[in-house]
Amino acid sequence: VTVNPHFQVATEKPNEYFRNIFAIGDITNIVEVKLARLAMHHGKQVARTILALDSGTKLPRYKTVIEPLTLSVGNGVAMLVLNGKSIM
Repeated sequence: VTVNPHFQVATEKPNEYFRNIFAIGDITNIVEVKLARLAMHHGKQVARTILALDSGTKLPRYKTVIEPLTLSVGNGVAMLVLNGKSIM
C-alpha cells in the first residue's frame, strides 16, 4: 500500500492521499526492515498525525528507521543484515 510520510493511503490520483485512511506495518511501501516493533512505531506516528489533523497543526513526518537485523543461524553462529549487506 502506498503511503505518504504521515501514513495516509494514496488515492488513484498522483500525489493525492486520503485524509483519514492510514496503513502501517508490512503492507506499506516504506523501505525498512519489516518488524512488529516498527509497526508499533508506525501506529504511534499515526496517532500523532490524527492529533495534528484534529488540532489543525502541521502534520509530523515519519523518518524511516534503519536498523540492523540479527538472526541466530546455529550454535554460536549469527548473521547481521544492514543496508542489504550480510555478515556471518
